[in-house]
Amino acid sequence: MRWILPIDQTPRWLLDINLALPLVIAIAAWKAFPFYGLVTLSVLQSIPHDLYEAAKVDGATPLQSFRYVTLPELIPTLMLMGILACIFAFRQFALIFLSTGGGPARTTETLVISVYKAAFNSFDFSYGATIGVAGFVVVFAITLLFAYLQRRQEALASS
Repeated sequence: MRWILPIDQTPRWLLDINLALPLVIAIAAWKAFPFYGLVTLSVLQSIPHDLYEAAKVDGATPLQSFRYVTLPELIPTLMLMGILACIFAFRQFALIFLSTGGGPARTTETLVISVYKAAFNSFDFSYGATIGVAGFVVVFAITLLFAYLQRRQEALASS
């Protein structure tokens, strides 16, 4: 028995300049969602119930409970997940290389793909290493910014 497909050609979504980047972002988000979901769930479950009871006794609405109880407890974890997402985005190689190869027209090319193309396609190892070091410096600067913001928030919380 012959199967009939509802379309007559293979869809080439990842070859469309306007769709490639949104689709790669959607695939990466789909891949990372379980990790971020479990981390967020574990933080939500670790918030003491007494805080919610105290807010309810004080007459807080559910929106106020979220704003003044849940959100302050989540912010450090959300900041950490933000820095991890940034680091993971800089490291994204396999997903992009296997799906689009950095194309079409370099729309999905990341730093790691640029390093690979410079070093192993063009055999310009020094330029590839320079791109890699520049990427490290950027990620390191973002990490330092995160550490500074974390310390500042802890200092404000302890005051």
